[in-house]
Amino acid sequence: ESNMFDTTVRDSDAILAERLGINAATLEARHLLNSGVDGYFAGDIDGAARDFKAAQTLASACCVTRNTARIYRAVVMFTKHWPGEMRIPEEAAANERLLVDAERLYRAVLGDSPNEDQRKAAEQGLRTLRQ
Repeated sequence: ESNMFDTTVRDSDAILAERLGINAATLEARHLLNSGVDGYFAGDIDGAARDFKAAQTLASACCVTRNTARIYRAVVMFTKHWPGEMRIPEEAAANERLLVDAERLYRAVLGDSPNEDQRKAAEQGLRTLRQ
């Protein structure tokens, strides 16, 4: 029974993707963005990070979706970062890597034909990281 449902969903997604003028991978990436946002607000930060990373990978043909995934991933990294000093060097390095990776993602957005909202979000994200 679930197999038939899965096939129907995939078929309807293919039809929707065609009507939207996007490929099926981009549509799946958009589903993952929605799933990640839901997870983020439900407190599943690690699950959200996985969904956003998968969405970024799937959205290779669509810079709008890819950039949105990058912005969301950067927000997750900033959320996971603990401000202040850490006593254990390995934790301090991992904590700093979160900010470095978030900055890399924001800069990737700026270098990948962002729309105006994405440009503003990336620039604001970079300013926030520097505070």
